[in-house]
Amino acid sequence: MKIGIVTYALYIGGVEIAIETLTKHFLKLGLSVDIIEVSKRGTQAQSFIEKGYSVKTILIKPFETRNNYAKRLAKEFNKYDILILNNVPFVHYMLGLLNSKTTILPILHNVSQESYNNLLINNKEWNKVICVSHTLEKSLIDKKEINPNKIVTIPTGVDVPSSFPKIDTKKDYFSLLYVGRIDDESKGVLLLPKIIKKVLQNQEEKIELKIVGDGPSKVALEKEIKNSNLSNYIKCLGSLPHAQAIKEMQKADLLIMPSYHEGQGLVYLEAMAQGLIPLVSNLKDNTNLVIKDAKNGFLCPIGDIECFSDKIIYLLNHKEQIAQISKEAWITAQNELSSQVMTKRYTKLIEDLKNQQIKRSNKLEKIPFGNLPNFLYQIIHLFIRVKNKIIRIKDSI
Repeated sequence: MKIGIVTYALYIGGVEIAIETLTKHFLKLGLSVDIIEVSKRGTQAQSFIEKGYSVKTILIKPFETRNNYAKRLAKEFNKYDILILNNVPFVHYMLGLLNSKTTILPILHNVSQESYNNLLINNKEWNKVICVSHTLEKSLIDKKEINPNKIVTIPTGVDVPSSFPKIDTKKDYFSLLYVGRIDDESKGVLLLPKIIKKVLQNQEEKIELKIVGDGPSKVALEKEIKNSNLSNYIKCLGSLPHAQAIKEMQKADLLIMPSYHEGQGLVYLEAMAQGLIPLVSNLKDNTNLVIKDAKNGFLCPIGDIECFSDKIIYLLNHKEQIAQISKEAWITAQNELSSQVMTKRYTKLIEDLKNQQIKRSNKLEKIPFGNLPNFLYQIIHLFIRVKNKIIRIKDSI
């Protein structure tokens, strides 16, 4: 069986972790797997290759029309028995050109309107959609545009060490960690300086917050840290290789994740697998299904700075509880969140769909600007983006 896992590009993030986990376990089952980039060559592509994974980058050529590129992709994708799609809207336009025997499984990773709109493109041509959390499953069902029978929930699993992985660094300070996209709109990163400042107003002990990641709110976050005189307490490390981020998890005392919303929130699952206590927003049908407050982690109402700071202060005053809560987080990951559990569910789904064929339309869905050479489309696309940005700036004045 030949499997193609398709993504826009390989960067650092939850989607890439999910792709690597799936690929690794499919290979263990003796299956043939290619990871395919279709938008650009990602910064982590070479890293994946060095780990022994097959990575193909199939990009549109400057003078190639978008229609012809879609047909070229279809010809390439017809070599696969299974296609797993990770938010690749352009690919959806050509699904009707694929063999009826090819099983197509898009994955919904987050609740954004863009991801949902992408999923709807040519949705009659795919077999099932996989939601990575019950939150996403419920949101799809509530929208009533997709048959509930075509929706499957398989949470992304994480690699869980067989023995307790926590590293005792014997440090003389309490260490907090944030790992993820530096994006205030979804991740609430601008709350971090406010939370730390609140803790420092009520606690004299040494604390340090390391921030791992990059994103659109990075400049605003660094400015907030400087203006709040917190540079001695908060360190921005930028993006780190996945293995290095895991090491930071093993050394830290507490993961802080003040998100406003998450598709799944893979970072806190990885943290628990490393014995790192999660302090996260209470997200319905998401974090609250995994974390039992004060047992294997801590939950706070969304945006509640007071709660986040109080939980940190509580741990500072009850350090004897850290080891037990840390161990409970790791045990939860072992029993409920492992990549082995996830892979078994994918394998069962693929087996169940083995004989389910969809009679495809043999048509290319109409692609916006499909007949234009790519370089002209890029110019038009840039013009539209600049125009929309100007409009947003005017609206905010």
